[in-house]
Amino acid sequence: MLRQLLLTCSLAALLAAGTCDFTSGGPTLPIAPIYSLTGTWLGEATSEFGDVRHITLELRQSGANVDGSSRIAAVDGTVYFAGDVDGTHVDPDVSLVLRAEGYDPITAKGRQDNKSTLALRLTGSGWNDTPVTLRKQ
Repeated sequence: MLRQLLLTCSLAALLAAGTCDFTSGGPTLPIAPIYSLTGTWLGEATSEFGDVRHITLELRQSGANVDGSSRIAAVDGTVYFAGDVDGTHVDPDVSLVLRAEGYDPITAKGRQDNKSTLALRLTGSGWNDTPVTLRKQ
């Protein structure tokens, strides 16, 4: 009897708080990302000019918000782009903007395939919907 009362009270509390939407088929609670983007991510891509570039992102994630730093360098280590990153991660979708002084912003949109792989497409500052896979170190 006590168990039924607790279950009924719990259900009533959820309904009163408005956290369930039975018209759409389920709860409307936000889903936290399964894996955090916090850490160092490395990859390489070929720019629209045909140059291979090493890409490094140092990311920090808090909730759905992401920030950090970015670096894009030539194979010989010459840094061409170094700046800040900000964006969001709502599992599995990732949306980042890379900014550096003297460059147009670079958007990086895609998804986190698993805890150690990001599949993104870069647009802006020499990138034209360019695919890049970054791996967590």
